[in-house]
Amino acid sequence: MKKKKPLKGSGANLMMSIFDVGMFTIKHCKKNPEIMFAIIMTESGGDEKAQSYCARGLTQMTKVALEDVRRISKQEWYFDDLFDPLIALKSAEVYLNIFYKVLKGISCLQFWLILGE
Repeated sequence: MKKKKPLKGSGANLMMSIFDVGMFTIKHCKKNPEIMFAIIMTESGGDEKAQSYCARGLTQMTKVALEDVRRISKQEWYFDDLFDPLIALKSAEVYLNIFYKVLKGISCLQFWLILGE
């Protein structure tokens, strides 16, 4: 049986299960926690130590995306900080808001056409 990992960013000693990731997301995500939960489960499966060749943390944020988040949010978050679940969640929330602002007023068809180019 796979041993669960403690959840550090919340300040509590929770265990990383789907339920705990969901509760963590609901507690700390200001808006659209269901979308953020889906991103977390898709990108890392709830593993706050997940790392690929260019992304890390719960939301698998890249260095380039984090630079955009730092510039906009004025937060001093660094790439290694993305292993902290709370920072990963907050930085992804900022990044998601960037997309909401950019895509505001664009239809689904326009969005898919942009992606297809």
